[in-house]
Amino acid sequence: MVFLYNVIMKRLFKLAYVVLVTGAFLPCVSLAASFAIVPSVVTQGEPLMVVLGDTTATTSIKRLAIGATSLPITMYHHKYIALYGVDLRAKTGTSTVVLTFKNGQKESVPFVISSRKKETAPLGIPAKLGGTSTSSVKALVSALASDQVLLNRKTPTTLKKIWQGDFSYPLKEVVVTDSYGYSRVTAGEEIAHKGVDYRAEVGTPVYAINRGVVRVSRYFKTFGNLVAIDHGYGLYSLYLHLSKRFVNEGELVSPQAQIGLSGDTGYAEGAHLHLSIRLDGKAIDPVAFYTLLKDI
Repeated sequence: MVFLYNVIMKRLFKLAYVVLVTGAFLPCVSLAASFAIVPSVVTQGEPLMVVLGDTTATTSIKRLAIGATSLPITMYHHKYIALYGVDLRAKTGTSTVVLTFKNGQKESVPFVISSRKKETAPLGIPAKLGGTSTSSVKALVSALASDQVLLNRKTPTTLKKIWQGDFSYPLKEVVVTDSYGYSRVTAGEEIAHKGVDYRAEVGTPVYAINRGVVRVSRYFKTFGNLVAIDHGYGLYSLYLHLSKRFVNEGELVSPQAQIGLSGDTGYAEGAHLHLSIRLDGKAIDPVAFYTLLKDI
C-alpha cells in the first residue's frame, strides 16, 4: 500500500513539474511581449515612445492604447514602436499604456505626465497685420482660430505608414531662435507657441523632414505660406511663414526634398522657419521629437 502511494505521489509530482515548466493545462499562456515606455516621465507637450520587447509577438497583439487612443505599431531601427503625443495642456498625473492580446490577456505599464513650467514673453503685431492694438489683436486671434479650423480639416489621420528611415532637419543648418511651449502675450491675449523657430534668412531652402504626402500647401493670414506633410499614422510636419512653396497638395515628396523657401509671411516679425510636429492633432515639441528618435 505504501509502495502504491509512493508511485502515485511521484507521478503527481512529475506532472506538476511539467505543468509548471511548460504551462500545460493553463487556460492562458503568456505571450511574453513586455514593453517599455520612453520616457517614463513625460512633460506636457512632448512625445513618448512605446518600445515592444518581443517583436515576434506583434502578430498576437490586438490593441495598444492609452485611454481611448489606439497607437499604431510600426518598425523603427529594427524595433517595433508606437508614438504618442502629450498635449501641451494635458492633465498631469499618472496614465497607463495597455497592451491587449488576441487571447484576451492584457499588460499595462504606467507613465507620468509632468507639468511644463509656464513662461510668457511679449510679442508685438507687425504693421502688415495692423500693428499692436486691441482691435488688431482681436482680429488676429479670430483669424488664427479660423486658420486652425481649416488646417485641422485638411490634415486627417492616415492609418498607414508613409515615412521611411530616419527623420532629418528641415534646414541644412539648424539654430533654434524661439522654443516651444511658452505663451506670447500681445495686448492682453496669450497665444501658445506650438513649434520651434529656426534661424533662416528669406530665401533659405526648406526640406521635408521625411517622406510624406503634402496635405496642405497654401497661404494663411496668420501662418503665411504653409506646407503640411502627412507622414502617416497621425504624424505631420508643418512649415510656416515660407516666402515660396514648391509643392502641391496631394504630391508625394521624398525625404529631404526641397519644398520651399523660408520667409516672413503671415504673423511673423522677422524672417525664420517655424516648424511644428503633430501627432494625432496634438502639436508637440520638435526638439523633444528629434531627441526621442535619436535615443532609440
